[in-house]
Order: sequence, then C-alpha cells, then structure tokens
Amino acid sequence: MVVSGPSMSPLLNGDHKPDIPNTCDRVLVNKIRPSGTRRKPLERGMVIAFVTPHDPEKVALKRIIAVAGDVVKPRSKDYPGGQEEVVVPYNHLWIEGDAGNDKKSVDSNVFGPISEALVVGEATAVLYPFRHAQRMDWKTWKGCDRVRKDAMKLENPDDKANEVILERVLQSRMREKDADLREAELRSVIQKDKMAK
Repeated sequence: MVVSGPSMSPLLNGDHKPDIPNTCDRVLVNKIRPSGTRRKPLERGMVIAFVTPHDPEKVALKRIIAVAGDVVKPRSKDYPGGQEEVVVPYNHLWIEGDAGNDKKSVDSNVFGPISEALVVGEATAVLYPFRHAQRMDWKTWKGCDRVRKDAMKLENPDDKANEVILERVLQSRMREKDADLREAELRSVIQKDKMAK
C-alpha cells in the first residue's frame, strides 16, 4: 500500500515537509479476514488499513487508539460531540494518526469510531524507501493518555438477541405446559363429575 501525507508521521513519511515534494512510503499490509470469520483480534496500538467512512473509494492507514468499551476524550474541539468523552461502541474502534495534530489527520476525531467491518488489513512493515524500511512493532506503542481502557463492559448485541429469543421460546413452552396441565386438570374434573353421576 502506498502511504502519502503526514498523518502517520513520524512512523510513516517521517521526513514529510509540506513545502517540498516527498516520496511516499510503501507499506506491507496483511489482509484481515472479514469479521464474520475467525480472525486475529484487533488491539490498541495496531496500525490498520481501513475503508474510510467518509469516502468508501479510499483506504487509509491509522493506529487503533481505543477498542470497544474504552472511553476516549476526543483530541479535536471540532468533534461533533465537542470534547465530551466518547464510549467506543461494540465492534467499533477509535483510530488516529500518529502526527497528533488535527490539521494533519482525518480520523476518529473527525468522523467518530469506525466499525471493525471497515478494517481490511494490518500494516506490518515499511518496505520503501529503504531509508524508512522497518518492521512495525505495534506492541511497543505507549498508549494514549486520553483513553480509559475497558471503562465500560459492553455486551454483544447478538448474544442479547439470542437471550431474548431463548427467553421467548422458554415462555412459550411454559405456556404450553400450563395449557396442558389445565387441560389435564379439566379432564380430571370432568371425569370425576362423570363418575359422580
């Protein structure tokens, strides 16, 4: 993948200067399977490729700052909710550029948390130019002081829906049993009545 611009500087395009042309970094991106299949979990610090929510024709590269259940204080005063803390919803990620500057990066500080379904890969290495060549070891990332990790326990909505369905099935069976018991009691009363006559 070709990465241009300063949003991920200094990790990518570290020598980017707006007044002079610079070379783009070429990055190795390992494709990630769709979210419906078993796959490696997405974690804080990973640099991911994703389909941008504001332009589905583009794929961008940013770092995962927070995962579902984390609480984030947006960096930008221009964030639609102001600087109120945001809970990252189930199956979503908060992503940002490493530049740490709102003017250099279009990220979750602009469009909010993204769905995990938009993630298409994980960046693993810079291949070119050779002076930038390196493996991307996201595990050494220090974290972000605007994030409270695991602040909220979120339930999988699918699990909740399955619980509701199961509850309804059980209630239906209980009603059937109750109806069967009432019918049996009624037959017993009728039988006793017939015997008494």
